[in-house]
Amino acid sequence: MASSASLPTSFSKDPQPRVEPPAGPSNVVPTTRPPLEVHPTAHLDPQAYIQGTSTITLGANVVIHPRARLVSVHGPLTIRAGSVILERCVVGGPVPDPKEPLPPPPEAPVNTVVAQNVLLQASAEVQAGAFLDEACLIEPRAVIKKGVHIGKHTKVCAGCVVDRSVRDWTVLWGDGQTRRLRTGAIDPEDGRLKALEIDRESTAGLLTTAAAKATLGKRRA
Repeated sequence: MASSASLPTSFSKDPQPRVEPPAGPSNVVPTTRPPLEVHPTAHLDPQAYIQGTSTITLGANVVIHPRARLVSVHGPLTIRAGSVILERCVVGGPVPDPKEPLPPPPEAPVNTVVAQNVLLQASAEVQAGAFLDEACLIEPRAVIKKGVHIGKHTKVCAGCVVDRSVRDWTVLWGDGQTRRLRTGAIDPEDGRLKALEIDRESTAGLLTTAAAKATLGKRRA
């Protein structure tokens, strides 16, 4: 069993209300884009919400869905190869108030890292300074607090709020201190990662085609 920082002492369901962009035709807040380093095979959807002053780096085969929100106000954001960020996720938050000007770059920026082959499901939130290690699965509405390290192959179930670092191969679910370590899960995990690879490739193609059609439609309008 790989070891990392100490196990969390508390998780809770029903995190704070989501920060939603104002309503509008595209449901995307107008913003000044930060520096971007995007691998040629990555898909950053045009309807994603991008805001910040530090560099955002997307590795090979990363897929960012529409209405996902990438924030680098608090420091650099890196999403490594093969990771998928679904709609309404927030990575690098909290999201600044869109009605206010961006704050100046912080004196002590924090690095937010999503390692390779991580899946963030809809409306999950990863706060600035968190580190999600390889092949994590973060289910809908889960919140990873600032500075937390989530170990490799860890699953955070829907609605959990994680405020302590977690070892590799851990499953977090339910209320309070409920937790267990995953054992003997290598074969199912290999299958899950293979399914993620297939889904990522097909989804990236669909999103790219949809974005191209939307752009063409605007030009014809």
